[in-house]
Amino acid sequence: MYERIKELCKSRGITIQELEKTLEFGTRSIYNWSTHAPSVDKVIAVAEYFGVSVDYLIFGKSEPEKSGLGSLVDAASDLSPEQVVAILRVVEALKK
Repeated sequence: MYERIKELCKSRGITIQELEKTLEFGTRSIYNWSTHAPSVDKVIAVAEYFGVSVDYLIFGKSEPEKSGLGSLVDAASDLSPEQVVAILRVVEALKK
């Protein structure tokens, strides 16, 4: 996910640090996503900022455009255990 965000920043001509400041995230918080699962609200904020889907950020679909739940379900068969845990966290958060 970090690499996709890095590429999105590059395409917008901003740094990850500028993105973090704009979204009022802590310093190096996005970098830390490479080893720690981010909160759902932060992933959504990044997706909304760039106008991409959350599944693009998580799964790296070939095109960063918004898409429906179907693409998320299609991608689920290739998930790692860590990704499954992250999705379950999102689902639980959405239920609340």
